[in-house]
Amino acid sequence: MLEAGGTDANFNGQADIEGVDTDADGLVNSVDPNNGGTSLPLTDSDNDGIPDYLESNQTDTDQNLTLNHLDNNDNGDTLNTRVFND
Repeated sequence: MLEAGGTDANFNGQADIEGVDTDADGLVNSVDPNNGGTSLPLTDSDNDGIPDYLESNQTDTDQNLTLNHLDNNDNGDTLNTRVFND
């Protein structure tokens, strides 16, 4: 919610938006698309097509869907970038 531009001043996990929630789903009508409202945007600050709320703070440099710490070749060239010790 905060990443999408919402606010939660009292940190109760609910947006600080006053209004009516006619279908009692926890979203006030102004941000509930099922009641004519507009959803808060899903922020994707690194523009990789995955919303921030689905990402951890891990990095996938070559964007092959394998996080760098698990990727033998995390920069996308033909050389391994990790050294394994047995």
